[in-house]
Amino acid sequence: MKENLENLIYELAYRIGLSDQIRQANSKDNPIDNLSPEEQLILETLYKKDRMRISDINSTLKALSPSNVSTMIKKLQREKSFVSKVRSEEDDRVVIVSLTEAGKKETQRIIKNRLEMYKIIVTALNMNDEDEKVLHRVVKNAVAFFDNFIQGRHESE
Repeated sequence: MKENLENLIYELAYRIGLSDQIRQANSKDNPIDNLSPEEQLILETLYKKDRMRISDINSTLKALSPSNVSTMIKKLQREKSFVSKVRSEEDDRVVIVSLTEAGKKETQRIIKNRLEMYKIIVTALNMNDEDEKVLHRVVKNAVAFFDNFIQGRHESE
């Protein structure tokens, strides 16, 4: 029976997640020790956006409740010193969150570790130039799809 593409993508994503967990567990210098995937996502979101209102983080990470986001931000601030919070000068009800230098370095390490894992995967695929071009185009289209999906979700709120 021919396996459909959706199942293959799921199986790939699942194995990438498992491999990442194994690699982290075996790492002597575990840079994301004690950070949940959601906390890592908050750091990466701030890294891409520089600074954000807590309400914007909540809007971006819709699957998380606002109270969970606030709790994670407090942990990232108080326990890890990865983020800082300041009140907006225009509206003191608004809290702005940004990465500290330690948070930027940590996020860069998270991204670097993921890129190293993806590089291993790409190398293991042993693709010829044409296969690599096709995969590049497909992944680029997938990224554009998700960008549009995410943007569309925010516009419909």
